[in-house]
Amino acid sequence: MPVISKSSESSTESSKLVYDNFYEWKLETQKELAAAGISEWVIDPPALPATASLQLAWRKEQKEAQKIVVSSLSTVIFKKYQDLINAGNIKEELGKEVYNPSIESANDYVSRLRKYRLRLSGDTHLFTDADIKAKLIASLPRLGDWKIVRSALQNNPGDLEAVLHQLIKYQLQWKDELKVALTAEPTAIEAN
Repeated sequence: MPVISKSSESSTESSKLVYDNFYEWKLETQKELAAAGISEWVIDPPALPATASLQLAWRKEQKEAQKIVVSSLSTVIFKKYQDLINAGNIKEELGKEVYNPSIESANDYVSRLRKYRLRLSGDTHLFTDADIKAKLIASLPRLGDWKIVRSALQNNPGDLEAVLHQLIKYQLQWKDELKVALTAEPTAIEAN
């Protein structure tokens, strides 16, 4: 079990969280957080206060709680912790990705999404072809004839490659109609 004292902020590697001492580690860490007066940060984290002066104290307590918890992790567990933090950042970036057919091809967009999959390869929630398919369809513009394309692709039971092939086919077949829809309302794409 981790032993962290105020006089010594480092503990031995054997007293830190490893794969088989979670319950002991949890109790000891909760004890340390309680001693610091910040145990609520792991039980029910407080909401960010409205005033700047209270926010400063809130952030200080948050950092202290993180410091206590993170310093009680073994190197192996800390690596997993870092991977989770990194995966969260990557997922946040991924959430902002939008397909803009006026500046890139569908293949380029899917290739970009597949790069995110590689970056998330160690994550517990894999970013699959089905996820890429859903993201591609959700990113299509919501105006003009694009509504028809979107609807047709949503009803396509095929895999990512089938949907991508069908999208490219529609883009070639309805090139002028889809281009007109994009130039008629350019701000609608940004709203996606």
